[in-house]
Amino acid sequence: MEQNLIGISRVPCYYWLLCLLKLIEPDSLRKCFTKWVTSLLPEDWSGQTLSIDGKRIRSTERMSRCESPL
Repeated sequence: MEQNLIGISRVPCYYWLLCLLKLIEPDSLRKCFTKWVTSLLPEDWSGQTLSIDGKRIRSTERMSRCESPL
């Protein structure tokens, strides 16, 4: 498996991810997430609402009744 840009060569365990998440300040995460989402929107987006449909994201409309979306 090839290492990515941050040098992780395998999927970290649950405990490692939990410890990492505890180090992140919620306000900093909110600011970074908001900046990232804003960068994805067109410039003339102000005043509009972005509606995100979880079913469309997970493509449940194409699933049969016995498949689970998660």
